[in-house]
Amino acid sequence: GAAGRTPLPRPERPVSLRGGLAELRRIGEQTDDPRGRAQAATMLAELVRLDLPTTRAADPARWWGLAEPTRAGTPWRPPDEPVALSGSAVEQITDCPLRWFLGREARGGRASTSAQSFGSIVHALAADTVVRGEDPDPDALAERLDRVWHRLDHQAAWLSEREREEAHRALVRFARWHRDNPRRPLAAEHEFRVEVVVGGQPVTIRGTMDRVEVDEQGRYHVVDFKTGKSLPSGRDLAAHAQLGVYQVAIEHGALASLGVEEARSGGAELVQLRHPAGARDQEAPKVQRQPAPTDEPFFALDLLARSARVVREERLVARPEEQRRCRTCDFRDVCPAITGPTIGGVQ
Repeated sequence: GAAGRTPLPRPERPVSLRGGLAELRRIGEQTDDPRGRAQAATMLAELVRLDLPTTRAADPARWWGLAEPTRAGTPWRPPDEPVALSGSAVEQITDCPLRWFLGREARGGRASTSAQSFGSIVHALAADTVVRGEDPDPDALAERLDRVWHRLDHQAAWLSEREREEAHRALVRFARWHRDNPRRPLAAEHEFRVEVVVGGQPVTIRGTMDRVEVDEQGRYHVVDFKTGKSLPSGRDLAAHAQLGVYQVAIEHGALASLGVEEARSGGAELVQLRHPAGARDQEAPKVQRQPAPTDEPFFALDLLARSARVVREERLVARPEEQRRCRTCDFRDVCPAITGPTIGGVQ
């Protein structure tokens, strides 16, 4: 531009008819100025009267989120059958019922990422160790990892190399943990399905446990391998829904297919393969343990009852209190807690 002139800033919205329409809608929906709202409504009405494909979205009747709530004639789950829940479903419903529905039921989440494929490979190699019945060799595990690593879809070569090194370190930590673990592995990738009655209603718990082990006292432990970058706090761990549901399942027959009719849970744990045990011990993973149930009512029973009630009542509430999860949610753009008071029939 000419000398001495301040360059124009980047436009706050796209300089297009679509961008202008969106700005008018925002003013009409959110402004507290009656005059500004009336002016926006007038301009939107003029656009509607043009009746062009590019201006029809100006009609409020077409705005998604303004329709009255509707209910389907068919319930989500057959009313005469137990509600089926997995440990991860209970965890997601507890965190945010709306996010659970949009991701698990409506299947509206993003496609699998390379990070999820990272976890799948490491889990498969960890499970194979139990199947083989031999102590894992870190070098052999790394070699097997390298044979399939090229199949992952990384966006850049440097990212692929960095993640491959992380996966190697995760396998070294797994091998160390396996070698030092005093318990006897009983099964890997153990699928189960049990029925319990919680809150006066039958619930079917189903899922797959990464690993089941038995200690010297004959107590059974569930191990869940984690390859993510985040760590739950100590307070979150004590109330970790997925681990708690696994422990409930253990004590309600989840190991019957393994020949264990009556089992007492000895606790559950997360083995964080991306995270070292400490600054001075980089080759062992951080292990986060959840205590076994006591004589007091176990917290996971209440979570199961509340989750089953959410499904039965079909009431989806957005829970924005957990800001850390909200920042990474796939559904921020349609969340009523972020974009407005109501969207569709969801509250």
